[in-house]
Amino acid sequence: SDNTYFTYRDQVILPNQDFTKEVDGDHLVVTWTASEAEETAVPIIVYQDSQLVLNDQVLDREGMELSTIGVPTVTSQTGQNTLVLFYKQQWWLWPVIFISLTGWLLWLIYYIFAYRKSNLS
Repeated sequence: SDNTYFTYRDQVILPNQDFTKEVDGDHLVVTWTASEAEETAVPIIVYQDSQLVLNDQVLDREGMELSTIGVPTVTSQTGQNTLVLFYKQQWWLWPVIFISLTGWLLWLIYYIFAYRKSNLS
């Protein structure tokens, strides 16, 4: 279907019964059992900086097949499979947050002193 909501329902919500999902710290751990080695669409969404580890093997983002909404298709092994999803943030994120918060703090200090000065005069 062309409707993204139906696509999400079909690719993420409905297949969930065949998978177990658990949160371990900042990792999402998805497990399932396959009767044979086969291509499996795992009902999660992969974003640009998402990292995936399938059965202790780091998956290459470039070679990964993703659906139009970001559902990855991986090669399952026979038996138990484990896919770990986590987000690797860019190196510059914390410095940008720090600079932003520092700017707001300096503005607040300036505002407080300017307000007090205008009330005193």
